[in-house]
Amino acid sequence: GPTSARNALPGRITRIDEHHGVAIVEVATPVPVRARVTAEAIRELGLAEGVGVHVLIKASSFRPLS
Repeated sequence: GPTSARNALPGRITRIDEHHGVAIVEVATPVPVRARVTAEAIRELGLAEGVGVHVLIKASSFRPLS
């Protein structure tokens, strides 16, 4: 459906670390991205290492890591 996200990065999932129902998903994009995703969403979306995805980023939920 429609989204207000203005930034979309194509990439491929390189790693998924799941602990206690929450996972950190690492995606190889032009600028590497890590996202926190529920384990339920991982299953529902069929996410796995090697899967191609588009990362949608809303500026209000973006936090750079140093």
